[in-house]
Amino acid sequence: IISFPTTAAGTAFYVCPELSAGQAGIFLHFGQRIHKPEGLNHYSKTIHPYMTTDLLVIGSGIAGLTFAIKAAKALPDKEILVLTKAASAEETNTNYAQGGVAGVWDFEKDSFDKHIEDTLIAGDGLCDPRAVEVVVKEGPDRIREIIGYGTRFDKNEGGDYNLGREGGHSEFRILHHKDVTGKEIERALIAEAARHKN
Repeated sequence: IISFPTTAAGTAFYVCPELSAGQAGIFLHFGQRIHKPEGLNHYSKTIHPYMTTDLLVIGSGIAGLTFAIKAAKALPDKEILVLTKAASAEETNTNYAQGGVAGVWDFEKDSFDKHIEDTLIAGDGLCDPRAVEVVVKEGPDRIREIIGYGTRFDKNEGGDYNLGREGGHSEFRILHHKDVTGKEIERALIAEAARHKN
């Protein structure tokens, strides 16, 4: 994961046409007086010496890191670079999410149909029913996936997940980690990404 501070001025990205097929080239410009690499005189701005990667993922939040982890597993011989705008990979919207993750967990009391209905009612006609169905039905598998990466959701004394019930939900289906669920998910994803050598 490569981090660049948010105070950098004039950030610009350039694709390098000189690279071999199958590789992405990226140049980073931060308003600094850095000389262009030799042979790249047709670029008008000062640029940082370039780096190459097989796959560039922009963003180190839950979406970017999840994609990077899956890509690392599927393409073990390819180099994957995660680029984030902040001075630290943890500086993401995911990291600041306080609430929990909703998913049907107790099928004796809850169901996909109930969760879909709750979501459509709370969405007040703004939700695409097909998208809601996909998200709700795939939710438990995606939650198990981040648990497999090391996310620690709160449990009760019996060792079962301490499911919460929040506004708009008719059943207890919210998994959380104290009041810093996003920070815990981010921690687990960064640790999982670091386990992949590529």
